[in-house]
Amino acid sequence: MHSDHFDGVDLFPKATVWIQKDEFNHYTREVKPPSGKAAPTEPDDVAALVKLNKEGRVRLVDGDAKEILPGSDGFTSEGKHTFASQYVGR
Repeated sequence: MHSDHFDGVDLFPKATVWIQKDEFNHYTREVKPPSGKAAPTEPDDVAALVKLNKEGRVRLVDGDAKEILPGSDGFTSEGKHTFASQYVGR
């Protein structure tokens, strides 16, 4: 959910977003920015994710090494660039 990964999603009006369930829940339900400080993720990006989910354009991946499409698996990242970040591979 860092802006360098998610920002610009509005440029793809028919895209489906694949995101780890834990990451989705973290940013849409659990993140509470301290008063007076910026949230760790842009509030507009979180609002866009919630909107996409309501439109049925979000698919939640629950865990590591899960097939998301034929020939493509979602893996959780050890680097933890973002909370529960993932990458796609085979």
